[in-house]
Amino acid sequence: MYTDSEKPTQTSDDSHVFCWGCQTHLAIPSADGVQAPIFKCGWCGAISQLDSSGKRRREAHPFDKLRSVLPALRAAFVGFVVLLLFSVPFFGFIFLLPNLFSGLPLALHLTWSLLLAANTYFNFAAAVLRPPGPVEFEMPQTNTPVGKGAFDNCMFCTHCRQVKPPQAHHCSRCTTCVMDMDHHCLFLNNCVGRGNIRHFILLLVFLFWSCTYTFLLCCALHWRRWDEAAMTWQRLLLPIAKSKRYWEAILVTPRFLLVAPAWQAAVTYLMSLTGGSCVGVTILLASQLRLIVRGQTYIESLAAAPSHGGDWQASLRRIFGSEHPIKWFTMRWYPPPGAVQAKKGD
Repeated sequence: MYTDSEKPTQTSDDSHVFCWGCQTHLAIPSADGVQAPIFKCGWCGAISQLDSSGKRRREAHPFDKLRSVLPALRAAFVGFVVLLLFSVPFFGFIFLLPNLFSGLPLALHLTWSLLLAANTYFNFAAAVLRPPGPVEFEMPQTNTPVGKGAFDNCMFCTHCRQVKPPQAHHCSRCTTCVMDMDHHCLFLNNCVGRGNIRHFILLLVFLFWSCTYTFLLCCALHWRRWDEAAMTWQRLLLPIAKSKRYWEAILVTPRFLLVAPAWQAAVTYLMSLTGGSCVGVTILLASQLRLIVRGQTYIESLAAAPSHGGDWQASLRRIFGSEHPIKWFTMRWYPPPGAVQAKKGD
């Protein structure tokens, strides 16, 4: 706590401003008559900005009225993603696995598929519903003593009207500050931060396994029934090649759905969905693991910020906890022991 003798002398000229942390006057640093736009309080350590009052306003835009429907569109997109996720086991259980296996092998593959699906859905739901990383700091009360270094390197968020620690970033879409914010995910309609980064990484892992597994099974079924599959494509493509009306190729997809057997239409859909998803998920997972090993978030990597310290094993433990690596993949709603928690008591 500070005493009256330790507090900076308060003045009321233009070269001094209030510190938002300890409510004392700060002398604004200047050089050649130009005031520094950002400066730090010598007592509480809070960082202040000359433009932190929030007086600057964004100019009006012709499409501002459309912004009111964006939350509904984002929620609808998440619903579309959910339909895609549920469509894979739906078509796989009906058309894919029964055409490849029977008896005990079928039961084993069904069990493995259900395990992959359950973990994928659980981590997707957790990444969407869990708070990405609420800020623990609270604004100091008026006339309340503030200890030395209480807000070291913290800034004031003019949007949230609260303390923003150095590990936090403000998300304009979520309209809140997020601890260890990595990025805002369109597929989740939520930020990825300290509170749900574990679920996001596990979601990518199980999506990679699920997509690879489904794609390989689709290839196996196409190979087993190649003659029947090739005959369908010949019926569709040969007339176009003979007539040389290649523009009719854009009609192949609707014609294929009408002509192809049900199993082939379903398997072709699964191959297209899981094959494309596997490429995208692999790239995203590799980039996320690279950042985790470095001890950085995506936003920190863009700003060339230093890592959180420690080796790659310590970086993994910050997210997955100190338990055995096998337990990292278990379905768990709350952070595991040893992991950095997003909120006290979480």
